[in-house]
Amino acid sequence: MKEYDFAVVGAGPAGASAARVLAKHGASVVIFERSTMPREKPCGGAVSTQALSFLDFAVPEHLVNAQVFGAKVHFQNQSTHARLEERIAVLVTRAKFDHFLLSKARECGADVVWQEVKSIERHRGHAELLSPCGTWRARCVIVCEGANRRLARRLRGKDPPAAQGFCIKADIPVERAERYTDLKETIDIYFGLAEYGYGWIFHHGSFYSVGVGGLCSRFTAPLATFYAFLKERHIEPGNGIRPRGHFIPCGGIKRTVCADRIMLAGDAAGFADPFSGEGIAYAIRSGHLAAAVGLKAAEEDDFSYGGLKDYQRHAEKTFGRDLRHSFLMTRLMHAFPRLFLSILCSDKTVLQKYLAVTAHTLSFRRFFAFVIVRIPGFLLEYTLLKKS
Repeated sequence: MKEYDFAVVGAGPAGASAARVLAKHGASVVIFERSTMPREKPCGGAVSTQALSFLDFAVPEHLVNAQVFGAKVHFQNQSTHARLEERIAVLVTRAKFDHFLLSKARECGADVVWQEVKSIERHRGHAELLSPCGTWRARCVIVCEGANRRLARRLRGKDPPAAQGFCIKADIPVERAERYTDLKETIDIYFGLAEYGYGWIFHHGSFYSVGVGGLCSRFTAPLATFYAFLKERHIEPGNGIRPRGHFIPCGGIKRTVCADRIMLAGDAAGFADPFSGEGIAYAIRSGHLAAAVGLKAAEEDDFSYGGLKDYQRHAEKTFGRDLRHSFLMTRLMHAFPRLFLSILCSDKTVLQKYLAVTAHTLSFRRFFAFVIVRIPGFLLEYTLLKKS
């Protein structure tokens, strides 16, 4: 039986980030990942400037498929386009990006075991992790295995369909007679395809990431919606292109994220923006927070809930309030789509403010307040237009 200070389950952005911090500070760390890397990850591949700001190293240029400075948004017959001077995101291939983050953790001394953890048993002085290759022992476990997975559900319970989303996407090679040249450095978002969701086209240079997503309780035909979206946008999927799906937690909902000798980070903890689906920034940041609390608990030799509960408090203080405002905004926007989505898709100033959130220069709370105070004026303008 091998023993470590910390075991991290899942080698995505949350797990790699947590393991890197722990190993840098001298802790012995093992990462469990059920799929060898690089492995495909169903994701649009947009990494926000906010997410990049949480890294203590630069992402190599060869991993960046495109820089993003603006966005186009559409709802019914309305659309608008906004662009900022500063970069709001980069587009990456997630298989390569995740593999790079893992390599940074391994550089600091983290070990990797390419096995799935079947169960975690917590004892008085340690936790035991059972994998197909044996039993492992750690003082503390950080679960970062993604949304809707078994280990996370055992701690926080299963999310109901109204508390998680589902996305389906495919990477489609750019045709020789390219249709979307205007999307370079711009992301393209289409509301109204699915309730509490949207469709997207991200131009990665040599391929488009195309997908649709929505709330599980409302998104009843994802595959049919996906192919209808391709047809509407005149995109041919081509032979051998198979869409893949994944679940996204709806952030802004209170969940249990720590207990004796265990913490949840990233999607496993439900940390994702319910409006945009952005999860990478929260994965990296929550991984760092879990590692910091874990190191303090190691110094005090207290991995009880009392020794780890600061993790939940730090997460709430760092991004919890923004996630709750995003949750409220999402509910209002899709409960009254003609009002809120019309504002977003017709008012360039509102879209620019939202891009500032992605660029990490404006909080979601301030963006929410900015939108709310504009509603009376928009309603008056809309009423006058209807009368004329």
